[in-house]
Amino acid sequence: MKQSKRTVTIFNNVMGPVGIGPSTSNTCGPCRIAYLSRKLCRGPLKKAEVIFPAEGGYASPNGKGMRSDYAFAHGLLGRLPDADFPLLKAFDDLKAAGVELSFSVEQTLDAGGEHLLSLLKLTDAEGEITLVRGLSKGGGMIELTGIDAFPVSIGGEYNLLLAFTEAAAAAGLVETLRSTWPELAEYESSCSRAGDRALILIPTYEPVAPEKLEQVRSMAAVERACVLPAILPVVVRPRLELPFVNADGLSAYCARTGRSLTEAAVAYEQAVSGWSEERIREFARSVLNAMRAAVRQGLKPGLQFDGIVKPFASEMVEKMKTASVIEDGVVTKAAAYSLAVMEYSNASGVVVCMPTAGASGVAAGALLSAAERLDSTDREVIDALLAAGAVGVSISEENDFCGGVYGCQAEVGCASSMAAAALVVLLGGTVDQAMNAASMALQNMLGLICDPVCGLVQVPCFSRNMSAVANAVVCANAGVLGFPGTIPLQDVFEAMKSSGALMPERLKGGGGGLCQTRQGRCLLERYTSESGRA
Repeated sequence: MKQSKRTVTIFNNVMGPVGIGPSTSNTCGPCRIAYLSRKLCRGPLKKAEVIFPAEGGYASPNGKGMRSDYAFAHGLLGRLPDADFPLLKAFDDLKAAGVELSFSVEQTLDAGGEHLLSLLKLTDAEGEITLVRGLSKGGGMIELTGIDAFPVSIGGEYNLLLAFTEAAAAAGLVETLRSTWPELAEYESSCSRAGDRALILIPTYEPVAPEKLEQVRSMAAVERACVLPAILPVVVRPRLELPFVNADGLSAYCARTGRSLTEAAVAYEQAVSGWSEERIREFARSVLNAMRAAVRQGLKPGLQFDGIVKPFASEMVEKMKTASVIEDGVVTKAAAYSLAVMEYSNASGVVVCMPTAGASGVAAGALLSAAERLDSTDREVIDALLAAGAVGVSISEENDFCGGVYGCQAEVGCASSMAAAALVVLLGGTVDQAMNAASMALQNMLGLICDPVCGLVQVPCFSRNMSAVANAVVCANAGVLGFPGTIPLQDVFEAMKSSGALMPERLKGGGGGLCQTRQGRCLLERYTSESGRA
């Protein structure tokens, strides 16, 4: 799977998406692909066929276990991952809307080396067919790579005006559009050609007004025009000057300016978004509230999800009150909070995917339990959360936090690294101490494979999130006490990528590891038989 080269933001890529579980790659991604694909339909949608390559990806147990089929239906209903509608009702709701949905595997569909490829064939009420080719890139990021015969690259980080025309008229049409509406010249436009036809794509910072779209449609050279709205919280500004782009740069920026990690995070997000500090903090507060809500919902007795394990977080919290366990300060409570988030995610609840749904319990469990123990204010917790975002964005170069690319070290490992930095900030530590803790936490997770048994985000994902919380706490404490991590975070991150590149595909979500144990195979056979999700 290739990595995206788009501009990374804290709220788009690191502290998000805030959306339905259990997976960013296999749930949030397909939902976003289907949502945008539906917008490309010429008229009311009547029929949708989702086609997969024969090998891996959605055609594997992961696709079914992680609710990819429901997610496609969810998106075709015009719902994004954070929509307040039950995911598991998506099939019924789509049927009630009069839309026929089917899934198929095509042996000849070339995945081009991509793991999570889908081809959507959408038919409207007039029988017009629209073909959309989409990739889920990891961490909830997506890319539409084809619309009908036109190759494109659409990630949803901008509002996008699309105009279909004759190839000979394309250059003149672009000039007309830009001269008529100067705001259409803020970004570089692109033109895709297929034979004698052309598709013009013009990104915009502000949404395209309906009256403007109608004016475009009325132009003689325009055969058809439509708008794809931005689907990410932050619309990336044109002509960016970023304060830092990697972990070395983050450390250097803080040393040069005397700013904290929190201040560095604010400066970065201001650069990419144009938001004020107040708006950034308010959005971070909404993320914090979503984390708290996920823990609260996950700890409710009676939570239900299907799979190969039963909910245990609420029972774990109760047993902590009376059971004889080794005293460990905040760690066991943090582990319980982490488990609560992961279980709620498996119940298709909305979680903060930081940086993925499969690792969503780490930062939430560590930060919220520590904040309670330290009696931290909301502002202090938001400071720590933003600091974690700065660290996350600094280790996002060629990294969409996808287990299918670099293994679980890129998900739980990076989550633990961010959480360790956040805890240091919550403790009042320095930039160097936080970066040191982040480095140690990722060092301890190097080489971790991705091997979800039965394609579910349960075993070993639940226990890995809990252990990553403990790792973050230990490394944060060690960092504050002055233990040297020795290897800078940037170097550790590069080692993570090189280690991931050496991993066999079967150890990156491809059915190896625990999936191939005797018990893993038995569980798959039993789950497939009982659930009917072959």
